Amino acid sequence: MSYKEPVFVIHGVNNRDQSAFEAQVGELEESVNDIDGILKFVPVYWGDIGEQDINIVSTIPNLDYFSVRSGDDYDKIVPDDISFDIILSNNQDLVVESERLSIVTESGSNAIENQNDSFVDSDEIKQQIIEAIEEYWFSTSFLNQISSRELLEQIGDSIGSITIDYANNVSCEYETRGWQDNIKEFCGKTISTLDKQIGSVLGKTMGNWVSNGRNMARENAAFLSDILVYQRHGEEILERVRNSIADEGIEYGTQQKPINVIAHSFGGIISFDLAVLEENPLWINKLMTFGSQVALFHILDPRGGVIPRYDHQNRITLPSTINKWTNFWAALDPLAFSVSNIFQLSSGEIPNDIGIKHRISDLNVHGFYWQDSTFRSHIRYILNL
Repeated sequence: MSYKEPVFVIHGVNNRDQSAFEAQVGELEESVNDIDGILKFVPVYWGDIGEQDINIVSTIPNLDYFSVRSGDDYDKIVPDDISFDIILSNNQDLVVESERLSIVTESGSNAIENQNDSFVDSDEIKQQIIEAIEEYWFSTSFLNQISSRELLEQIGDSIGSITIDYANNVSCEYETRGWQDNIKEFCGKTISTLDKQIGSVLGKTMGNWVSNGRNMARENAAFLSDILVYQRHGEEILERVRNSIADEGIEYGTQQKPINVIAHSFGGIISFDLAVLEENPLWINKLMTFGSQVALFHILDPRGGVIPRYDHQNRITLPSTINKWTNFWAALDPLAFSVSNIFQLSSGEIPNDIGIKHRISDLNVHGFYWQDSTFRSHIRYILNL
């Protein structure tokens, strides 16, 4: 078997499944490696030491009562005590409840007046639309909770435009005046349809929000747990990492043979702590952290070793044990922090912070990097593949 240079991959918080982590590292290796497979990605697992988080996760409030439904139950998406103004309005030019109906009816009337090619009596249509809005508006589940003037005007305009178009079409089909009796009913159905459409969109939005809330609550609980575990069992975790590296060869991680490290989340802190030790530090050629909190932790709780506290004025010069450092972050990842404002390498070079775009639809805001093609491309480039 041909020799392969190892790249050590250290996981972060909330990782309790060793086989799943190893599969994740294998997938990353396959996606990053070239056709010759010259690099061997070595998973460094320490998650079993943090299994004590079960009691912390149990403290998360039950969010099951935020039930998301569809179909006829679209109006039962969330409890009544949740204000839809937060989602349906933009917090600019808000209208008090007593004025909202008049804005909708006025916008609906204006839409009819702006129809220059209308074949019907616009005054009569306007009156029926106003009556329909006044009758159906307060029976809606979502429309009547909107307080944004802009949205209310748009809704009124839509109701008026749709209804006048309908009136023009049916007036051409019927010679009698009987068709006019259906205008009010049609307008009411239009209002109901708009309400259900908004309800469907809101249901999807709230479903994502609730699901994301559950995920983030668990993620934060696991993060807190791993912090506590690291405080109590830090030496054991550091030793686990050292042993995993030594399994590939006792020379790895020394000054003579520095290693390449890919570290997610808390794994970045573990790697950093090893590299700044006063005695027997870990020598790293290329450090790649993603979704990590190294700078934050050093400011809040200085890591010790050979680096000083941050004085809030000058960057901290790191020892030569870290040769190159690239740090990946995402704007929506609450556990990702930059490092370029806090640290500089011994060469004077500033660590490279790279932002990775994250799709809002992807609720895995802290772990999406693993499958992100842009992140993988950066790793390939850094490793010269």
